[in-house]
Amino acid sequence: MDSEYGEIREARLLGVSRCGLPSWRARLDGVAAKIYRCHSPEQARFIDSLSKLQDVSSYFPEPLARRGSVLAVRWIEGEAWSGEALKRNPLRVRQVARLQAALHSRTIEGAPGFSYSAFLKRRFSDFQAIWPVTEAYESLTDKLDSEPAADITPRISHPDVTPQNLVQDSFGKLKVIDNELLSQSSEYHIDLFNTDRVLGSPGLEAKRRYYLESYMEAGGDLSNLVARAGFFSALWQLRMIGALLQDGLVAPAIDAARRAVTGGSPRHPLIEVAQELLS
Repeated sequence: MDSEYGEIREARLLGVSRCGLPSWRARLDGVAAKIYRCHSPEQARFIDSLSKLQDVSSYFPEPLARRGSVLAVRWIEGEAWSGEALKRNPLRVRQVARLQAALHSRTIEGAPGFSYSAFLKRRFSDFQAIWPVTEAYESLTDKLDSEPAADITPRISHPDVTPQNLVQDSFGKLKVIDNELLSQSSEYHIDLFNTDRVLGSPGLEAKRRYYLESYMEAGGDLSNLVARAGFFSALWQLRMIGALLQDGLVAPAIDAARRAVTGGSPRHPLIEVAQELLS
């Protein structure tokens, strides 16, 4: 779909995301819509193309119009999830795991025009004037670049499937409403780390096991995650230090950067659970 917008009314700015991309709520030809800027025209086209994939399209708002890097989708009304609900409700953990397994089983032809790892590197590199951060950036990116994944089929990746981006619509269907990080890559298992971060205590280890078991039962494959444990641990450190820097938490970021250099990239606990499940 590539169409000119019709009549836009009642537009109001929702805000600017952490990626620096604006979004609006409006009525497009009388239909309630969310209009937002993607990272590139290719990414807008990539997200639009999800509507043609059976078993995946139902998780995303229906595309209404696209022009360049700007995409309009149907506004989703429903119950917004909360972090507490995900922490306390195993059924919701299972729903998320099934959603991610479905995404990780599909491939779309054509480059998505956005890479999550490239975004993480760019965000981190903006702060390289701080020496420990520069050293950590070089160490972590060296580890990432030393583990090519040419033989791994790229899959659809959404690294921000977290409660604030999930809504149960009026039909009870789970929808992902914030999709500016959607892409396709061989690094799709990083999605699991971001969701794991919000599972929360108490009983985090048991929740991790249930989460990954649910993912595997839905067809998710963890072998790439375990085989490339060093790569994913380094990528996760890049994500966490960059987020601290972006939030202005320089002292904790420097401490984490120093640990990344002196202590290497210790395995994330999620990888340990995955290895146990595969053994």
